[in-house]
Amino acid sequence: MSGQPTLPSWLNMGDATPAQTLGEALPGFDRAQTLSPLQRVQHLQTAALTESHGAGQPVDHIWRTFLRGNGPSTIVIDATGFDPESLGASAVLDGAPWLVAEGVIIALGLRNSGTIELRLPEDQAGHEAAFLNSVDSIRSLARISAPGRSLEVKRVSRTTCWGDRLPAAETQLVHDPETWCRIALSFAGEQETGASLITLRQGLKQRGLVQMAHDAILRAQIDGWGGGVDVHDGDAILAFDGGMGGFLPLSAANVACDPVSFASVGIIPAPSSLMVMAEGVCVVKQTRRALYRHWQLAEDEPHVVRGLLARAARLTAEITLARSQPGHLAALDEIVLQLGAQGVAAAWPLASSLRHYRDQWESHARRESCPEGICLERAAAPCHRTCPANIDIPSFIAHIGHGDYRSAVEVIRHDNPLPLV
Repeated sequence: MSGQPTLPSWLNMGDATPAQTLGEALPGFDRAQTLSPLQRVQHLQTAALTESHGAGQPVDHIWRTFLRGNGPSTIVIDATGFDPESLGASAVLDGAPWLVAEGVIIALGLRNSGTIELRLPEDQAGHEAAFLNSVDSIRSLARISAPGRSLEVKRVSRTTCWGDRLPAAETQLVHDPETWCRIALSFAGEQETGASLITLRQGLKQRGLVQMAHDAILRAQIDGWGGGVDVHDGDAILAFDGGMGGFLPLSAANVACDPVSFASVGIIPAPSSLMVMAEGVCVVKQTRRALYRHWQLAEDEPHVVRGLLARAARLTAEITLARSQPGHLAALDEIVLQLGAQGVAAAWPLASSLRHYRDQWESHARRESCPEGICLERAAAPCHRTCPANIDIPSFIAHIGHGDYRSAVEVIRHDNPLPLV
């Protein structure tokens, strides 16, 4: 496998009306109309369709939960994600808006939902235009003059902190744009369910959007995406969704790309992006950053979730600052289990780094070494760093504060080239 990676043909449909009749324009919906809600769920089960991004759950499981709900409900197209550099959602909204709309229309028959909601990151303004144009064209083909459902575009600043559990699963049916497309393709009889889009970022010779086959080995696909990795020193580090989806050594990448296989090695089951870092990168530091970002996503979540994330971030920070205690790693191992039980996505970066880079964690916890030489050492205070004589100003001020003037003088004499002046 070599050369320029190909993208699925359906990604280049645009918002032009594909046919003159509703049945020809929406073949998946035309077939779904002959099926009851339960039969539609059974169809997805037979197709073995999984979410294209995030937890990679079977779509039929999500639909069954939604079908059991009562009262008002909302169909959601969620274009947010953990990695803002991912290109998949915007590419699908621009290139396949008819398929997105068709998938949503098929789901409307489950509970006659009254609201359709498109969640769009604030920095992706304009990517809703093709979808809205397609909806208008569908209404025109169906001769709908007064829509019975509301369509809302919501600008959001962040995604959620959840992995495989959504608190409102019985009142909201939520999928990313690509999953909605593959739902429509499945009902139309297209065999497009065993793959997903992924954005290749730095560290790979090929950059941009490609299609990842679920039944292929990750290492083989990396080698085929324009020539493989662009990092050649040691065992490179694979970082998924900007690190928020976990970390994996390149040597451990001989794993299939389906959600179950990815989950078995501790990373996000359905990643939206992949980048490669050199072996000498401090994964403990990268995990600390990922945990902080996950904590930010949980701003409005229950106290128990924010408490777990705060504790994980604090323990990790203490380890990087050489303040760890003997029980820190054991505590983090326990937190991983609790995050997983709660369905919180932060379990992915923490679990994968603790599992695959245990030696880094242990060397940090013992206050021995950091691969990048940046952890375990406190940066000098600005007054110390800019002092021409390199005098340890914070130390002698601390001694003065404790009334130990002799020690303060000794600090100055130790570094001052002219101690008697």
